[in-house]
Amino acid sequence: MKVRELIPGKLKQSDIYYSEFEEMELEEFIERTKTDPKAKRMLKLIKHKERLIDKRKQTGRL
Repeated sequence: MKVRELIPGKLKQSDIYYSEFEEMELEEFIERTKTDPKAKRMLKLIKHKERLIDKRKQTGRL
């Protein structure tokens, strides 16, 4: 599964979405989070996507 498949379209507009990782396989991306701070930040979009989508709806940033 590719990283881009795990992140909804609206969250791809986030400041912590880095398109350089979107074509990586999930396993490769997870390994990358151990050494790359940008990948680690982007992992938050995957782990917390439901909460972040709700937050965007509440603030009207859709």
